[in-house]
Amino acid sequence: MTEPSLDPTLLALLSIFGGAALTIIAGFVGAWIQSRREHQKWLREQRYLAYLDYIKKKDKYDRAAGRIEHTEGVFEQASRGLPPGFASDDEILAAIQDLAEVGEGPEEVRARIRAQRAEFEALYADMYEAVAAFSLLGPQSVVEAGRELTRADASDRSSKLNALETAMRDALAISM
Repeated sequence: MTEPSLDPTLLALLSIFGGAALTIIAGFVGAWIQSRREHQKWLREQRYLAYLDYIKKKDKYDRAAGRIEHTEGVFEQASRGLPPGFASDDEILAAIQDLAEVGEGPEEVRARIRAQRAEFEALYADMYEAVAAFSLLGPQSVVEAGRELTRADASDRSSKLNALETAMRDALAISM
């Protein structure tokens, strides 16, 4: 028996349409892979910007906290004598000179403390808002580390900041 052969025209049409179908499918697969890569790149960039924004805001917050602590120490020095917060006589003398040189009395210092506290609270809100961006961009390890740092007291901040930076590096796939 002889096997039925395909018509040469039909064979040509099947080859053309089969090749076209494979090309279209390969194009869709390639576009899907590229889309995933672009999204991962975009997400990594957005995370980097959010992490950097948080670190900048945290630094401003910490500097504001130091200014408030210093101003309150100066005020305590001026109004009550030797406060427990100063480590040496030189620092106590410098605090007294700060008040004397700028000519501030107790009311001016109180006003400066109020202004610094308002700035401090605004910076805290900014810092907390930056942590909210982590919630959208993830991953969860960075979100949790950011929240822990925001809640940390002064004695625990350094270790919490290290934990956050480690989580950020892991999320960005940056090795040190």
